Amino acid sequence: MPLVENAINNKAVWSRSGYGPIFGYAYAINIADNAGHNNHSISNPGLFTYELPQLYVFNTLPAQRLLTGSASGKYFTPTDLEVFYESFQ
Repeated sequence: MPLVENAINNKAVWSRSGYGPIFGYAYAINIADNAGHNNHSISNPGLFTYELPQLYVFNTLPAQRLLTGSASGKYFTPTDLEVFYESFQ
């Protein structure tokens, strides 16, 4: 998904102690600590940072399932994860 024009870019990819990597301003994707053993990871894209495809609406079940395919909505358990993070000093 592309970044929204004039997005809150400092929240495109960020981190917070105890949360794992976070993508997007309103936790578009958050990989929870110990993610493979719980369903605390979140997928809820489309607010301020990443642009949803047409016909998807923020905070609805179809939008929440878009990136993870989770039947239960925004909460999911990742089975395989690869994250690349580049830091600029």
